[in-house]
Amino acid sequence: MDIINKEDIDVNYIDGNNINYPSTFDYISQKFPLAVRRYLPIILKNHNPKVFHSSYFRICKNKSTKNIVTVHDFIYEKYDRGLRKRVHLTQKNYALRNADAIVCVSENTKQDLISYSPWIDESIVRVIHNGVSNDFFVEGDSGNLHVDTSTPYILFVGSRHQHKNFDAVISLMQTETVESLGLSLVTVGGGELSQQHELLLSPITAKGKYKHISSVSNSVLRKLYNEAYCFVYPSLYEGFGIPPLEAMACGCPVICSDSSSIPEVVGNAGLLFNPYKAEEAEEYLFKLNSEDYRNSIIQKGLKRSRELSSENTGKNTVDLYKEFI
Repeated sequence: MDIINKEDIDVNYIDGNNINYPSTFDYISQKFPLAVRRYLPIILKNHNPKVFHSSYFRICKNKSTKNIVTVHDFIYEKYDRGLRKRVHLTQKNYALRNADAIVCVSENTKQDLISYSPWIDESIVRVIHNGVSNDFFVEGDSGNLHVDTSTPYILFVGSRHQHKNFDAVISLMQTETVESLGLSLVTVGGGELSQQHELLLSPITAKGKYKHISSVSNSVLRKLYNEAYCFVYPSLYEGFGIPPLEAMACGCPVICSDSSSIPEVVGNAGLLFNPYKAEEAEEYLFKLNSEDYRNSIIQKGLKRSRELSSENTGKNTVDLYKEFI
């Protein structure tokens, strides 16, 4: 928001009180839940914007308004099924067909877009990377980046859906290196564990080596990143992948998969491994026990997080708006 204010652009964030639905959608808007309504095209009551930017596949039907649509990923196409998938793809394609510009959050997402929607005019597609929030930084003395070796832990943040590949983290926790380093596991978010994951984690749970935190504030999450031995991100697919960037901004080494957009996000700061081979990640755990190696990775991560800042994301977005104003 700060970058928009500096550019002197009149911006409004739209809530439900300022929305009408086109007459053809009136019945649907009244009878269907928010999960469906949030996709519907809208008419704005009190003003006629020059640009309408939706991050969730909505289109503004006001005359003369230019529509910008952000595409984050293609998880529905790759992993979902049934009615939920059909509803999502119907509105997604409707929004894309009515967009004057399409923002992809990574080059990888852009390539997915072209692959799944080859009818799109590539000239209207722009890549604007997500940025890391200013809430994430190295706490205290920036030179004091070492792990509290009395309670070292591996950190995992996010859901445990199929594409997140959480089983790879469990496999990693069963390696000799984890045992020799005395590492435990902390997971954040993602809801309750499935029975399958509870069973797989039971050996380390029995040793008191596992802790799950269901929900945390950014300040608590920042502290968890700061104090972790490392952050592990074995995901098979991401449209972007914010958590590795947050970890790097907090001086936390990142061990992550070499798939989809993740190498693009972490650059040369990420310790990449084949997400199907936990032994590759194990090797990095051992290397990070070296102070020199560890600090070199931390410094690369801090540099990379500055390159993908929220300020840069804001500036690039405003530059796109200006093309239509």
